[in-house]
Parts: sequence; C-alpha cells; structure tokens
Amino acid sequence: MTEQQWEFCELGQDYQAKKGEGHLYSVYVSYYGPGYGSFCRLAEAGKDVWESSPFDEAMRLLGAAGWELVSHQYGSGGQWPGLDWSKRVAMFKRPVQEGRAVDEPKLIDIIKP
Repeated sequence: MTEQQWEFCELGQDYQAKKGEGHLYSVYVSYYGPGYGSFCRLAEAGKDVWESSPFDEAMRLLGAAGWELVSHQYGSGGQWPGLDWSKRVAMFKRPVQEGRAVDEPKLIDIIKP
C-alpha cells in the first residue's frame, strides 16, 4: 500500500492602508509539493488598489479547487493589543493527484484589482 502524499498551499496577507475608495494589500501564495515549490505575489501594497481583500477571494477559490483549510492565524501587535486582523496566514492541504499541477488554481490569472 502506498503512503498518502500531500501538497500544501500557504496564503498570506498584510493589509497596509486605505487609499481613496480602495485598500492596499500585500498578498502572496506559495505552493509546495513533492519536489516542487513556487511563490507568487497576488497583490503588492503601494501598487494595487482593491475594493475588497484579495486574500478573501483567494481563500474562496482555493476551497473551490479542493484545497482544505488546516490553519488560519492572525498576527499580533499593531495598534490594538491581541490579534491583528490585517496580518494573517492560511495553510491548506490536498492529496497529490497525478497529472494535476501543484500550483492550481493559478490565482494570479484570476484575482485582479
């Protein structure tokens, strides 16, 4: 019997500020699989202005693509004591499937400001 192999996805956000009618976020996604790893910046603070968080949209798309959320952590500190909602990281996993690319879905092609 073959042991189950997993691939992993890390999604991170750092909310920067409000700018006019939108918001500035720094959001990245990293994929890891057997013998594979990739990093992609989905949003860059100071460059892209968003109506809503690209992090939230990425979480929705990853779930729809079969990624299972295993951890969601918030940063600490900031101007308020306790959890800092503007900094967060979500970890996902899914079983390795032969013929499927680890970095699917390609969020950079889907999520736009």
